[in-house]
Amino acid sequence: MVLATDSPWQAVVAAALIGTDRQPFQPPSAPGGLGQVLAQLSHQPPEVALLATAATLSLHRRIGWLPTSAPPPTDAPCPVDDRPPCGPLACRFLQQMLLKREAQVLPEWLETVARSGQRLPESYLSPLLALGQKQKDLRPFILPVLGRRGLWLAAQNPDWHYGLPLTSAHWHTGSIEQRVAYLEKLRSQDPDQARTLLCETWPEEAAPDAPKLLEALRAGLRMADEPFLEAVLKDHRKKARNTAAHLLTYLPDSRLAQRMVARIQPLISLTVQDDKVGAISVTLPEVCDGAMEQDGIDPKPPKSITIGERAWWLQQILAATPLTYWEQQGELHDRVVVEAFLHQITGHEWRKPLHRGWLKATERQGNPRWSWAWLTYLDTLTNVGIDSKDVRWLMDNLTVEARQQWTAQASDWLLSVLAEDREPWSHDLTRLALENVLQTLNSPKGSTWYTFDMLKVAVLCIDPNFLPEATAICGQLQAEPRFHDYYEKELQKFLAILQFRQEMHQAFADP
Repeated sequence: MVLATDSPWQAVVAAALIGTDRQPFQPPSAPGGLGQVLAQLSHQPPEVALLATAATLSLHRRIGWLPTSAPPPTDAPCPVDDRPPCGPLACRFLQQMLLKREAQVLPEWLETVARSGQRLPESYLSPLLALGQKQKDLRPFILPVLGRRGLWLAAQNPDWHYGLPLTSAHWHTGSIEQRVAYLEKLRSQDPDQARTLLCETWPEEAAPDAPKLLEALRAGLRMADEPFLEAVLKDHRKKARNTAAHLLTYLPDSRLAQRMVARIQPLISLTVQDDKVGAISVTLPEVCDGAMEQDGIDPKPPKSITIGERAWWLQQILAATPLTYWEQQGELHDRVVVEAFLHQITGHEWRKPLHRGWLKATERQGNPRWSWAWLTYLDTLTNVGIDSKDVRWLMDNLTVEARQQWTAQASDWLLSVLAEDREPWSHDLTRLALENVLQTLNSPKGSTWYTFDMLKVAVLCIDPNFLPEATAICGQLQAEPRFHDYYEKELQKFLAILQFRQEMHQAFADP
C-alpha cells in the first residue's frame, strides 16, 4: 500500500522513516515520463525499490523539470534621462555617506546635485529610495534628484511609492499620510482650493484624521480660512475643535481672538507712567465655562504644568489675545519698550502665566518686534521653562539677517538653535562662534554640555572655504591637561567634516 502523501518525494521520506520491514514499499505514481520510470521499479525488492526511487526523484528534482515561463512585462520601459550623470569622484562621496561616513552631509550632497542639473547614476537609485523609505526626513532631498529613471523605479516597488508625484487620486483613495501631503502641496500652490477641497469632504472625515487634515492649513494661514475654522469650533469631534481653536489663535483679527480680548479685559490691566508700563494688575478667572472650552481653553492643566487651574486658564487666554491689544493699552510700539515691559514681569506674583502667555502669543502671531525683545531677554527667563523650541519659534519670526545679527552676541546653546535651520553662516559669525568656543574650552571650568553639540550642527552651516581659518582658530586650544585630549579629538572631528564638505564641493567643480 502506498502512503497518502502530497508528493512522490514525501512518500519516499515517509516510507524511509517507517521502514520497509514494517510497511512494504511501492513506488509512488507520477505523471509523464517520471511515472513510467518509477513503475519499472515496482518489481524490485522493497528496500531496492525505495533507494532507487529516492535516487530517481532526487535526479528528477535537479534536472527533470522545465521552468515556468514568466509573463511578458506589462509596464512601459523606463524613459531615457538625457541629463549628464554625476562624475565618479562626486559619487565616491555619496558612496561613503551611504556607508554611514559623514552621513549628516548627505542632504547637502543631494542639494548640490539638484542645483547642478546632473542626475544620479542608476546604481545609486535603489539604495537612495530604500534609505528614504526608512528616513522620512531625507525624502525632500531625495525626491528632486530621482529623475525619470528614479520615478520609474519607485513605481515598481510599493515601499517606494513615496517618490511618486502626488495626484488628486491620492486625495480620494490614498492613506491619511498621502492625503495630508497632497493637501499641503495644494495649499502651497492654491490655498483657497485646498481649503475648499477639505470643506467638501469634512463631514465624512474620520475623527482621528480630521485634526491631521486641519493642520495642513497651517501653512499660509490667513483670514480667508477663518469662517471654516470658526464653524469647526462647533464640530462633534473634540480634537478637531481643539485644532481649529489653536489655528485661530494665529489670526489676531479672528472672532476667537476678539472673544479672548473681551475675556482678558477684566483680568489684566496696565498702568502707563511716563510712556512706560508702571504696573500690571492681574485678576484670575473664576470659572472655565463651556464657551471657553469651545474656544480651546483646556480646563485641566497638564501634569507638567506647575501652576494652578485658574492661572492655567489665564495663561491660555493671554496666549490667544492679539499683541496689538497690549500695544494699544501700554504704548508698546518699540522693541526696547517691549523689552523693558518684559523685565517688569520678572518680579510679578503671576510671572509664570504672564511669561508663558505673552511668549506663546508672540510665537503664534509672528510679531518680529516682540520676538526680538524676547530673544534679547532670554537670559533672565531660565526659571520659567524657556527651551530651544521657544527660541526656534521666535527666531523664525525674524529675517535671516536679523537672526545672524542677534546670534552674533548669543551663547553657544543659542547658536546651536540657529544652526538647526542649516542656513549658511557669514564668515564673521563663524569666526565669532569659533572664538567663543575656544574661549570656553580654554577656561578653567572647561566646556559646557552644549559646546560640542553646537559644533556638530554648526559645521553644516559654515562655508567650507573657511577651513584654513577654522583650523588656525582650533589650533589655539590651550585647555586644562585633564580636558585637552578629549577637546582635541572633538575639534579634529569638527575639522574633518568641514574638510569632507570642502573636498565634496571640489569634486563637483572639477571636470
